[in-house]
Order: sequence, then structure tokens, then C-alpha cells
Amino acid sequence: AWALAALVGRWLEPRWALLAGILLVVNPLFVRWALEARPYAIATLFAVLSTRALVVAVEQGGGRKWLTYGGFGLCMLLFHLFAVLVLVAHAVAVGTTRRRSAWPGMVAALGGALVLVAPLAAMAARQTAQGAWIPAPRLSTFVTALADVSGGHLPAAGLVVAVLVVLVSAGGATGTGERFGPLLMATWALLPPVALVGLSFAHPVYVDRYALVCVPGVAATEAMAARSVWRAVVSRPE
Repeated sequence: AWALAALVGRWLEPRWALLAGILLVVNPLFVRWALEARPYAIATLFAVLSTRALVVAVEQGGGRKWLTYGGFGLCMLLFHLFAVLVLVAHAVAVGTTRRRSAWPGMVAALGGALVLVAPLAAMAARQTAQGAWIPAPRLSTFVTALADVSGGHLPAAGLVVAVLVVLVSAGGATGTGERFGPLLMATWALLPPVALVGLSFAHPVYVDRYALVCVPGVAATEAMAARSVWRAVVSRPE
């Protein structure tokens, strides 16, 4: 939660960054799996740290910054292989904002992490029976996934609205740097759970805890949307 607040504080005032941390610690899915002696909460920590490292590397450049990003990404994957979708979200955000200068370092960092985790991934791929109990998805599973990561069906609707607000705010931003943060948070929030459900139509893999790594992105997106709505209300002419 502290790491998320520190990350969001790069774009928002302290009280809104604190709100992001609070929204994370009261998220039901996060609370449940933070209490379990399982790897998902630790993977979520590394998801936050890798996202922060990405932002620093994109803004400042340098081999050491990209090495740090790759290291955190590797740690995340070692604890939870499906967290690779967080890295996909990173790549989508960088590509969407056209941060071309970041591509060489990002490709090298992610390539190194994926090569190092490949033996574990190959071993896990042979254990298909371990996931045989996962039910096949339906179209309604997309809604279920959003409800899982946000805390219920009503919060899921709020999450969709928050993403739209953040994307509209990002679209109105003048600088590439101002767009990058909101787009990164929104992509981080939505892509992992939606992609897991989509993949499940080919081979069932969606379980709510597998999407835990996106919950910090959900909290950050909600905090960013709340700040945008607050500023729109406060600045509204009498």
C-alpha cells in the first residue's frame, strides 16, 4: 500500500495518493489473499514495484533503471506466472503513449526476465492437471472478473466509470508524460482480468486470485478518477 501511494504520488497530490493506498487495503480480494500464506500478495507487491521501476526508467532512462525494472518483473513472475499480464499492460501503455525511446530498454529488460523464467514456465505448462478443476467461462465471467477485482458488482460498475473518466482525462492532457500515468494505471487495472477470462475460452485459467496483481491498478485508477471528478466539481462555475 505504501509503495502504491508512493507511485501514484508521482502524478497526484498526497491526499489522493493516500486514497489509492487506502482503496487497496480495503479491497476485499486483496484483504483475503494478503492473509494467506500464498505467493499472490508478494507477487502483487512486485507488480507495484515493477510498475514504479518502469515509470522511473521511462522518465530517466539508463541501463541501471531498466535492469531494476527487469529484476522486479522477474521476481513477480517467479511468484506468479500469470502476472506476465502486468508486463503486457506495461507494454500496451508504453506503446499507446508512443514512448519510442523506451522500447530498446524495455525489450531488453523484459526479454531477459522472460528468458530467466522460461524453465519455470515450461515446467508449469506440463502440469495441466493442476488446473483441471477451473470451470469454463461464460460471457458473464467478464463481469464476474471485474466484480472480483473491485469488490462486487456495484464497485465493478464504478470501476468501468473510473476507467472511462481516467481515459478522458488522459485524452485531454497536453504532454506525453501526463497521459502516460493515467493510461498505465487504467491498463493495469483492466487488462489482466479481462485477458485471463479471454484466455479461458481457449483453456480455463480464470481464478480470482490469479488477477490479484491488477488490484493496485484498480485502486490507483479509482483514486485518479475521484480526483478528476472532485476537480471538475470544485472548479465548476457558480
